[in-house]
Amino acid sequence: MDGLPLAVSVTVENTGPVAGHEVVQLYVSDAVASVAPAAERLVRFAKVYLQPGERRILRFRLDAAALSFVDARGRRLVEPGRFTLRVADQSAPFVLLGDGPLLLSR
Repeated sequence: MDGLPLAVSVTVENTGPVAGHEVVQLYVSDAVASVAPAAERLVRFAKVYLQPGERRILRFRLDAAALSFVDARGRRLVEPGRFTLRVADQSAPFVLLGDGPLLLSR
């Protein structure tokens, strides 16, 4: 598939007064598929420890397997189409700058 693998970068910042761990989760959803896969799938995650005021860039790499699903015949496949990436943490969703649907083509 053209455009794979994908590189996704997320900046995480501890804006609170206490150091702590954060689990950043990357989800993908397939807007149009030949079968109805899960509405949203967790494809990558990372756990980071941040001091107060510390900022860190997390980098995720998505290959075809991260965008694949199992079809009605039990085969794992990736279909061209529109995908949406969403980044979330354990407590609340946040917006990834430049977020938008990803269009894959053959």
